Amino acid sequence: MKKAISVFRVIIVLLIFIAIISQIQSNMQLGLSLVNFFHFFTIESNIFIALVLLYLALLELSDTPNTVPQMNSIKGATTLYITITGVVYSLLLTNVDVQTSDAWVNYVLHYIVPVYAIFDWIITYKAVHDLRFKETILWLIYPILYLAYSLVRGYLTGWYPYPFLNPENSEYGYYAVLIVSLVIVAFSLGVNFFLIYTPRLIKRQD
Repeated sequence: MKKAISVFRVIIVLLIFIAIISQIQSNMQLGLSLVNFFHFFTIESNIFIALVLLYLALLELSDTPNTVPQMNSIKGATTLYITITGVVYSLLLTNVDVQTSDAWVNYVLHYIVPVYAIFDWIITYKAVHDLRFKETILWLIYPILYLAYSLVRGYLTGWYPYPFLNPENSEYGYYAVLIVSLVIVAFSLGVNFFLIYTPRLIKRQD
């Protein structure tokens, strides 16, 4: 079972990187900024989860023990980030240009990978029993820093990765941005709760 999961992880990783490379090629043909492309949360979160899944897969396939401290927490954090990607895209961005114009790439990065990441987390729940909800608060550091950085960079360059981060898109300006950002943070806390306690509930029913 573990070997099969590892093989599937490798397939997902390959799919992620092929999708990103393919989209880069398409964007270059359209004359879009490569720098801006890598400032999308979608791209960053997909790269993060790909690196974690690849690392875990290679460990299992080579029968090598994990030497990275807090690996469970790192995997949980990247699972949170890719979940944010999937949900925020589905609710707020389905009709917005987020530079994933290739339909299959868009489907992979915004739907397939987030769903697989949650599935992978749940079916490997025996490895996460040592995590506590209060520890997952640290997982929010990156999304919060991302929001802050995107606002500062957007103010300086005039380019924002997502419409809801652009204060000029609402008559309420930065107040609207703040409200959306707080909602995303609150949602992230809910995802943390789900990731920590859902596997435990499943375990109790086994």
